Amino acid sequence: MSKSIITRAAAILLSFCLVIGGTDITVFAEGGNGGLTDGNTANVTDAGGTQTSDAADETKEKESVYEGDGFRVTCQLQDSWDGGYTAGVRIENTGTDVIESWALGFDCPGGISGVWNAELETSDPENPGKYVVRNAGWNQDIAAGQSVEFGINGEGDFAGFPSEYHLLGKISSVTTEDYRVEYECKTDWETGFSAEITVTNLTDEELSDWVLEFDYESSIYDIWDAVVESHEDNHYVIRNHDYNSGIPANGSVSFGFNGEAGKGEDAPENYSLYSYRDEEGGAAETDPELDADNDGLPDCIEQRFETDIRKTDTDDDGLSDYVELYSLALDPLSEDTDGNGLSDAEEDLDGDGLSNLTEYQIGTKIYSADTDEDGLT
Repeated sequence: MSKSIITRAAAILLSFCLVIGGTDITVFAEGGNGGLTDGNTANVTDAGGTQTSDAADETKEKESVYEGDGFRVTCQLQDSWDGGYTAGVRIENTGTDVIESWALGFDCPGGISGVWNAELETSDPENPGKYVVRNAGWNQDIAAGQSVEFGINGEGDFAGFPSEYHLLGKISSVTTEDYRVEYECKTDWETGFSAEITVTNLTDEELSDWVLEFDYESSIYDIWDAVVESHEDNHYVIRNHDYNSGIPANGSVSFGFNGEAGKGEDAPENYSLYSYRDEEGGAAETDPELDADNDGLPDCIEQRFETDIRKTDTDDDGLSDYVELYSLALDPLSEDTDGNGLSDAEEDLDGDGLSNLTEYQIGTKIYSADTDEDGLT
């Protein structure tokens, strides 16, 4: 495991230096290489970004397939004429998690006059060839193994397929100064109560696909205008319903619920709001001190290592992401970093007879056989 530890430690140190240096956090999944290809050549990009062409294969002359990280984009030329064309685009979710509030970025040198089943945005007015096509609202999420399709009306002669696509957007914490949460008990009876929570967006931009977390001593047994994504102990994760996925700029959304096993006058505590955001160009500013799950790892570090910023132990092996990255240089995305059949929690890194998890729980040093240096393990 020593080689893995050294490699991981180097990566952590480099990442930390980059963050301190102000390096932007990339928020899109990508693969492939840049540039455009001839419109009469089939283009197939594999997961490693290698593109192949086969002009002789007539079945591929009007279609391009791009493989990204967890997604696939198929673009098919449907019709073309002097000065214009139409194309169909399909985005497939090849990963295991839902792609939420999708937005697709790509270059199109000929220009786009319109789209259907989506919304069209230019990413930079000074570079009109760069586009962002965003979901139409009713088709904003793509479940694992599912796909969405939209169409393009192109301006000018068809000049070729984009050879690179960026799937924009990633969930991020909303700073406490940018939102307000209000709780109101509507009715209260001896065995239960009815309440409402209102979330107000204090920014000038919409908050898409919002998620609200909080601690609550009472039990929620019925909810409307929102969905309970998870409930563990007294911690609730509430997400938007299909019809209120966006909190308008300087606007608000509300949801109600029925509760029991508590008092209606007792409000939830420790609110945290999240939203899917994207920045045209692929980079988002992140507060280097923001730590949404309070596990000791700043969100910007978690984004670099693709750990869950809302979960202290991404791989559920009993060791927090902080301990695995900073203390042990293990992989926080894998229960068994070295693949030897023992989980990282069951390993005994310092060989003192106590597992990593046991030492973590009792507070001794996992990487030292003699924590207090008294000569006894």
